[in-house]
Amino acid sequence: MATLIDLQTKTDAAIAALEGGDYAGAVRHCNAALLILATTPDSNFDGNDQIRFDRQGATQAIQAIKRSANAQAWNASNSVQEIQYERG
Repeated sequence: MATLIDLQTKTDAAIAALEGGDYAGAVRHCNAALLILATTPDSNFDGNDQIRFDRQGATQAIQAIKRSANAQAWNASNSVQEIQYERG
């Protein structure tokens, strides 16, 4: 089972990739982190200590990174896309 250290490692790698402009790498590391979140239960400890994960927020963040990656790729290409339509 993955640990919180594994989760932090993937998150740090995703942030580093994002800051370096490697959006594909950022998405890959985010997906790995999200998989860890999906398989790690929220936990309650003695007293009032607890760990709860915002899985929906993580999913939304990944979607935002994907949108940014697509926008960056589109802007970097500076090319014209030819579109052909066919009838029938």
